[in-house]
Amino acid sequence: MVGDDVMQTDSKRNSILRELLKAYATRAREFSDEVARLGAYEQGRIGPEFLGLLAEIKRRQVLCISSGEDLYRYVAAESSGALLPVAGHEPDQPEKDINEIRQENMAARERYKKAEEEFRSLTAQAHDIGLNHPDGVEAMRMATRRFNAALRQYRIAIGKLRECYHRDTGREV
Repeated sequence: MVGDDVMQTDSKRNSILRELLKAYATRAREFSDEVARLGAYEQGRIGPEFLGLLAEIKRRQVLCISSGEDLYRYVAAESSGALLPVAGHEPDQPEKDINEIRQENMAARERYKKAEEEFRSLTAQAHDIGLNHPDGVEAMRMATRRFNAALRQYRIAIGKLRECYHRDTGREV
């Protein structure tokens, strides 16, 4: 049933859009909260706390921008009709492959971003955690493993997407 497939596809798209909007809103709120902390800063001098606050603001800003870019790319792809099936027409296999690979790529990117955020957060706090303490070393080791695994999966997903585009268009991406 083509109608059911289109409804499932629309539901899946709405779910992806909701997740991207939620991530963007969360990142924007976190960024705003950090900027508000800077506005409430009353020490009147530049010290480690102030510099740490500025570094955290910059990190949150980068995460916010990245989430916004993800949302923009998704909306642009949807608007161009690149992912929209034509009613009454079942996409051929290469088109399905591209859509599946795009979704896999988006999921791998999200896993990578989460692992990177955790890794960067831990490395920023490495001095406070104390790398001479077994718990601090183990936390860093685990975060590094998760980060490397997520990066490896993301690279594989990008490679698959690049191969698929190259196969279908004959152009390098």
